[in-house]
Amino acid sequence: MTLPGLAPSGHSPGASGDVLLRALEARVIPLPEETSMSSPHRNTPAPVLEHEHATGLLILTVTGELDATTAPLLRRHLAGNLPDHTVIDLSRVTFLGVAGLQVLEAAALAGHERRRLALVTSSPTDLRILRLFGLDVRVTVYPRLSDAIRAISSQVS
Repeated sequence: MTLPGLAPSGHSPGASGDVLLRALEARVIPLPEETSMSSPHRNTPAPVLEHEHATGLLILTVTGELDATTAPLLRRHLAGNLPDHTVIDLSRVTFLGVAGLQVLEAAALAGHERRRLALVTSSPTDLRILRLFGLDVRVTVYPRLSDAIRAISSQVS
């Protein structure tokens, strides 16, 4: 079964998607002290990587656990004046907790008012959680970052 916004699993990204990915400039945003507490299951805190794309597209890549300890960092990245299009890449998330889900939910609600939001994940567990809470209906979910960039870039052009 394919969820809305997901391409068939056999689809491979094209050359234009590869070029777009190479065009990204990334900078690592370290966790502030108040959110750097480690859970007993985490070796290092999960950073959020922020990529700015030339077409007015912000990509936030979350790595590690997105839980009560790290969700406030993602919330801060989503606050304020953002571009018209934001993609949250969850493909490197190892655990999606309730606090992380609440941040995604708030971003989805704010997205309808101010900007378009998309998520990236192919994790069956994350997809199931997004489906259970109805986020897959309100936000387009892509299996790969290159798919999200290609789709959004075609909307912006």
